[in-house]
Amino acid sequence: MNQQRVTTGRTDLILDPDPAHPVRRQHLFEADFYLFKQWTLDPNGAGLPYMGISPCFALVFSNAGQIKFDLADKAYELHTGYVVVEKGHNYDFRLYPSAGVFSILDFTDDFYEQLQDEYGLRHSFFFGNPNLLTLGLKTSPAIDYLHYQLGQHGAEMDRLERDQLVLDLVRQVVERMNQSLTEPLSTAYKRFHLTTIEQAKAYLNQEFHRDLSLLDLASHCCVSPFHLGRLFKACTGYAPHQYLLTVRLTHAERLLRDTGLPITDVSFAAGFNSIEHFATAFRQRYHASPSQYRKQGRYQ
Repeated sequence: MNQQRVTTGRTDLILDPDPAHPVRRQHLFEADFYLFKQWTLDPNGAGLPYMGISPCFALVFSNAGQIKFDLADKAYELHTGYVVVEKGHNYDFRLYPSAGVFSILDFTDDFYEQLQDEYGLRHSFFFGNPNLLTLGLKTSPAIDYLHYQLGQHGAEMDRLERDQLVLDLVRQVVERMNQSLTEPLSTAYKRFHLTTIEQAKAYLNQEFHRDLSLLDLASHCCVSPFHLGRLFKACTGYAPHQYLLTVRLTHAERLLRDTGLPITDVSFAAGFNSIEHFATAFRQRYHASPSQYRKQGRYQ
């Protein structure tokens, strides 16, 4: 297919030349072992269902709305809080009429082989089963944070930083695969509450450095604090403060590993208003103090 390369102020996009195509497909950036792209479905459903081939190992994330599709003869409804893992053996996919935006990380065959060796996955319940080609998972705050950073800032990162971010994201997904599988939300929750959860999660990932209250979050989402607290926990499995804490710790871990910022500065940059609180929370999560973690990282 002929494609048109368009340079924008934010990133370099490859757009389908046919404006009537039912899916707006954008290649946001690529590296030696992955390609990050975003697909937007026509909200009017024109030209759908759209069929294609899934050729490689990939991770599929929801950015907004709901996406209904078949993948290797398995039906999915992808929405906020979920990621689909594809083995990618040239099987068919079919996109159905819906309004949504999703991003895809495609990986090379060499990376797929190295991933299985690195994490000992060849005999795992998913990678070791030839009859399982796809898997739907609930995301975690760390997965949401890393995916958000990749989508919002990946194009401006240098290659090393972005590659490491992608590896961190893959590692978090692999760890999540060892936990319980997804239970789909009810139709009522999908219809009435997904936009609220999308807004809340995006706000927490963007404003985690601020001293946020539940009222701040609820006001941003135009719902009551009581309703948001119950809804957020029901949809994500985390209370808002637990989600925010995990995002902050994930950000702090990256700063400790990838920068030389003093630990006090790392603490405040991650949104902690007390170095003692930061040190305690970090140790509980990573089983090492911030200074110990930084020293360990230098020699690994």
